[in-house]
Amino acid sequence: MPTIYVSRQGNSTKLSLRDSEGNGNNSDQITTLVNASDTVTWEIDPTPPPGSNSISSIINIYKKMDNNPNNVSVLTANPSNLGNNLFQGTVVSPSPGSGKSESYSIDYQLTNGGNTLTDDPKLQMN
Repeated sequence: MPTIYVSRQGNSTKLSLRDSEGNGNNSDQITTLVNASDTVTWEIDPTPPPGSNSISSIINIYKKMDNNPNNVSVLTANPSNLGNNLFQGTVVSPSPGSGKSESYSIDYQLTNGGNTLTDDPKLQMN
């Protein structure tokens, strides 16, 4: 059950994402591999990697369709806000097929009361 850790790249407005599967390199370009029925959790990174800084809050996480033919519904619904900057979503079952992916968006704030920013990583089926 993967966890995606959310921080920001240095002092920029771009996210730095890593996951419990070992993916991520101080970039917002991350693809987390998931299996059918997995529960995926997103949280503020408690120990941001070197070159990254913490964010203030995760506002929302939601599914985002794009024109990529491999982009399908990997999550059963938009992830739920569990409070305390934790979001959780469930991967569909049965699998839509290996290599199929879904883009999603993360709305976040760098500081309390600051502007809401958005970034959009992917989940991909194993």
